[in-house]
This record gives sequence, structure tokens and C-alpha cells, in this order.
Amino acid sequence: MWRGERRRVTRGAACENPGPMRRLLFVLLAVLALAGCQIDATVAVRMRSDGSGAVIATVRLDADAVTRAEAGGGKLEDRIRLTDLADSGWKIGPWARAADGASIRLEKAFARPEAVGPIVAELSGAQGPLRGFRATRDASALHVSWRVQGTVDLRAIGTHLSEDAELVQRLQAQQVDPKVIQDALDADLRAALHVGAGASVPGSHGAVVAEAGQVRVLHVSARHADVARVALLVVAVVLAGFAVLLLLLGELRVLRRRSRGRGGAAGTP
Repeated sequence: MWRGERRRVTRGAACENPGPMRRLLFVLLAVLALAGCQIDATVAVRMRSDGSGAVIATVRLDADAVTRAEAGGGKLEDRIRLTDLADSGWKIGPWARAADGASIRLEKAFARPEAVGPIVAELSGAQGPLRGFRATRDASALHVSWRVQGTVDLRAIGTHLSEDAELVQRLQAQQVDPKVIQDALDADLRAALHVGAGASVPGSHGAVVAEAGQVRVLHVSARHADVARVALLVVAVVLAGFAVLLLLLGELRVLRRRSRGRGGAAGTP
């Protein structure tokens, strides 16, 4: 797990009894991964042209993770509770089961790009693997630009058991070396958990995937001419030119009339 988000788990117990679900989805994934389950988690930001969109999280468990989570006759829906995320406005899809495991999709909409960072933080937490996520939409006189950026950081992934003095004392009292336990659990976690992030904006998309010990930076951007504004500008220029032309034609007519009037006056005896 990540610093500041530790739980006391033992090998095999994590998948059989994940325990109460917190708001931070990635804490749960780390707990599942500690039992040797294969976990793939992906978070995608999809932004539309007006700056609204949705953050979509997809979690995939391998068949072993599903078997352990449902041990004793339980179901994924009961063992992995996501009601706190639902209470925060997330749309929680049903678990989709297949021969090789199961997956679930979570989605939360946003009206403005500034909301992307706080929404992603609801999944990952301040010390989780998804950091510095933000989205922007900027409009100038002739162009509109969109940008989504963030970092997937799995460098600090681990149980950090040595930082829990009480747990270390209990293990030592049982003649168990805490470092051996920590190394074994950390190895399971590093091998099991993969975290991806992606983004799509009008005209561009991208994605990154990080494994244990890796840092991957996501940066997706696009810049396009604002067709509506350009069209209005062209129309305005054409109308202005037409107005100038009419003005010039009017002035020419006035000058011609004056010239004819002077010519007629000069020919009169």
C-alpha cells in the first residue's frame, strides 16, 4: 500500500475478507493484491469540447482474486462494497464476470475541467498512485485548447510494516522476523498491481501504464480553431468590407452629381 494508507493484512486473508471499504478505491486494490491476486486498475478522463466530461475507473480482477473474494459463499457485490463512492456521486456498474475474472466500471461526471483533480483524488487519495491530475480548457479569440495531465507513481508502493511499531513488536514476540514478512508481502504487491491512466480530449488521446517502482506521466492536449468564432469573424469582415464598399459607392455618386452640376452651371450663358 502507500504511506499513510496502511492496513494490517496477512497473506491469503486479504482476498477472502477485504474488510470495510473506504472511500479510497486504490487502498482496496492494494489489499487485494497482497494476497497474490492480479489487479489491473485504469482511470480515464474524457473531456468534451465544452469542458464537461467524466472520470471513468475500470477495475479488473483475475479469476483467482474472484475465487478468493467469494470464498465461503460470498459475492463480489457483498465483499467489495463501494457504497461510499456511490454516495459521493459515482455511478457504480455491475460486476461483469468472465472465465478469466471479473471487472467493474465506475463513472463520475463533471461540468467543468477544474473538477477533475478532486474527483480523481476521491479514488486515489493524497498519498495514492494518481497524483497531480488536472484538466483545463482555454479559449482565445480564434482557438480553443484542452489539456489533461497527471502522474501515476508506484515508487512508494509497499506495506511499510516496519513503520508500525505495535505490529513489529507483536511479530517479534512470536519469533517472526518483520522484515521477512514485509519483503514477502511487498513482492506479492509489486507483482500483482498495475495502474493505468488515460485521457481523451477533442482530437487527441493518450494513455500510460505503471508497474511497481515506476513513474509514468500522462499529458494529453489539443488545440483547434474555434470554427464558430472564425466563421463569425469572416462574416464580420465581409460585412464590414461590404459596408465600406457601399460607403465608397455613395461618395462616388455624390461626387459625380456635384461634378455634373458644376458642368451644367458653367455652360449656362
